[in-house]
Amino acid sequence: MCYLMKALLILVLLLLPLPVEAGYLPEAQQSQITQLVLKYFWGRAKLPDGSLIQPRDEQDRQTVPVAPGGLQMVFDAGEISGIAEWCGLDWNKNFEALMTWARSTNQDDRQVAYIATLHGFVSGYIHSNMKSRHCEADMRSKAEAMLQQSITQLQK
Repeated sequence: MCYLMKALLILVLLLLPLPVEAGYLPEAQQSQITQLVLKYFWGRAKLPDGSLIQPRDEQDRQTVPVAPGGLQMVFDAGEISGIAEWCGLDWNKNFEALMTWARSTNQDDRQVAYIATLHGFVSGYIHSNMKSRHCEADMRSKAEAMLQQSITQLQK
């Protein structure tokens, strides 16, 4: 995701209420984030060949390109990546597992790009909202376990 797009999305999401205490976003906020990312996705995200992704028509512009079950996988992975980053852990393997999962479930290039964009946005949002607090040792241990569990689940 380009720097400008990520910065704009993070700025807009910072205006939304903070996530619940454990860092997991409630359904209503997930819906807001999904629509916000969709709004800024078209014409900014890129296909593997470097071309910008454009909607086919107005209905396509308004339609989230990933099924609800897939969206939940992205939110779960994104939240865990954000918590991991907050605790100073390497979250990249979680993102890589998510991308492998997306490709293995026959998502097309547009869907994979949306999944990557949404993951980056969610993880950045969680990290931004958590970074004012210190990640204690017990939370770091929980984050490590959540990270490993997420990777394992995505690899199934």
